Amino acid sequence: MSEAPEIWTPRGTHVPADVRTAMAAVEAYDSRLELGYDERNHLWCVLWKDGPQGAPFPIFSLGEELPGYEQIQKMLWQGDTVRRGGDVVKDVKARNEEQRLSASADMRERAGEVAEHLEYTFRRMGKAQYAKVYVPGKD
Repeated sequence: MSEAPEIWTPRGTHVPADVRTAMAAVEAYDSRLELGYDERNHLWCVLWKDGPQGAPFPIFSLGEELPGYEQIQKMLWQGDTVRRGGDVVKDVKARNEEQRLSASADMRERAGEVAEHLEYTFRRMGKAQYAKVYVPGKD
């Protein structure tokens, strides 16, 4: 069962005038950005179109009430949104990759432990296809 999207991006022909104006302000600042609405927090936000996993990613909050064109432009310029937004997306991607590698290493370690337990059990049952011999003084 899939849930409703948490971030809404205005599309289509029935977009209110104030939302169209805000969309124009965001896209005029940089074409890599778009306007979105975070349904979890009820905040308007600026999204980086190509975020982690290729999905839009919020990088800047505009608040609960949608500001006008000039105010949005001013906020984006003061926040240096493009440079900082790109850095935010890079950081998130790096953290996701680090977590993926860590999880992969953890799974390999667990698989090794399971293999050792299986080997021990099969040897005790006499079902191993080889004999393990201990020779004192040999490592």
